[in-house]
Amino acid sequence: MFNGLNVLCTVCARGGSKGIPGKNRALIAGKPLIFYTFDTAKECEYLDDIIISTNDDEVIKLAKARGINVPFKRPENISGDDASKIEVVRHAVEWAERNYHKTYDIIVDLSIVSPLRSAEDIKNSIELLVNEKADNVFSVSPPYRNPYYNVVEIVDGKIKIVRKPGKKLVRRQDAPQVYDMNDSIYVWQRKILFEKDTVFNERTKMYIMPRERGIDIDEPFDLQVVSLLIERSAAKTGDENV
Repeated sequence: MFNGLNVLCTVCARGGSKGIPGKNRALIAGKPLIFYTFDTAKECEYLDDIIISTNDDEVIKLAKARGINVPFKRPENISGDDASKIEVVRHAVEWAERNYHKTYDIIVDLSIVSPLRSAEDIKNSIELLVNEKADNVFSVSPPYRNPYYNVVEIVDGKIKIVRKPGKKLVRRQDAPQVYDMNDSIYVWQRKILFEKDTVFNERTKMYIMPRERGIDIDEPFDLQVVSLLIERSAAKTGDENV
């Protein structure tokens, strides 16, 4: 709970990843990827309830072993590639409110593919939503490339910069500031979640995370990078329970 507001956290973990088969269960520094999100969510005292939405039997077993609630198996009609995140989150919220006999004011969704976020990142995102009276908040990080300076595409057989700047740019530092949506944290006012089908609303805010905490895992290379970062951090702190 935050400022007297009920907060529900959803974790959406659909089975059937094509980029990395069994991605939710992939081992990172000896621990299943999904455990990092579970553990960080449990550290955040603002979250009243945590609920998992998955159609993957193995994920259900892992979640229960970690003490995370998986009260239902996600219906097939919202388990395919064409199901939107908002649609899946709405289903989880409706289930929770119907079965827990309470109404939530704030909904937080944490993506499995972003294991390096901290509990402070989650808290800061919730605080930003409430303090700024925002419709919703999503997390971003500084980008590796800037579309105004060094991201190109091929148009009609010719190579062009993706986004034409208003003036000639000599240095990367002169390009307009842009951010990567890192798919780590989404926070909504409940009303907005159920009324709007987009994360780009009139009063949307961004929570800016450091690049090293905003890495999301889309391909095997990302798994290797994140594993190295976690192992290095554990070596520095002497923590064997990464």
